[in-house]
Amino acid sequence: MAELLVERFENMPPQLRVAARFVLDHPKDVALMSMREQAHQAGVSHSTMMRLARWLGLEGYEDMRSLYARALRETGAGEPARRGADQGGVPGYSTAGVVADTLAAQVSSLGEYGNASQFIAAADLLARSRNLFGLGSRSGYPVASHFVHIMSFLADGDRKVTLVGEIGGHGLDALQGAGRGDVLLAVGMSPYE
Repeated sequence: MAELLVERFENMPPQLRVAARFVLDHPKDVALMSMREQAHQAGVSHSTMMRLARWLGLEGYEDMRSLYARALRETGAGEPARRGADQGGVPGYSTAGVVADTLAAQVSSLGEYGNASQFIAAADLLARSRNLFGLGSRSGYPVASHFVHIMSFLADGDRKVTLVGEIGGHGLDALQGAGRGDVLLAVGMSPYE
């Protein structure tokens, strides 16, 4: 389905391109989320998502969701366990080992020159900001919430530190007062980055 989307992408009307980009960038969400929720995330109407399915020759969007769900069941669901099972056949490694390997790779990449210089530049920008905003949705929300919580203790003077977005945040309305010198830290997790 992804190949068909890419093949027909250039000939699509602009709104269908937005919907197609979402489908290409978030294949797991296509399988797991409702069509209305996907449309909201993509910034299009739910009828645009239905039109996209018909553009691809399907009867409706549910057909597209079914295709992506089947692909997820066949490849994605057991992939980490299979990958771990290949690591010497150690019992229990499939879960704990994959998590440990992933965390170790992420931590070791923090010291790489490109990453370190980006962190230093980001820290400098955050330190010089007038006000700070933290934004995270889904699995990024706890990170953004923790950032705002810690930074609120460190904020000096009139500097505001605000959590925006869903759940316990102030919503996106909090950004209406943002201006020059303010910084928004947006936290994303793969595959939602």
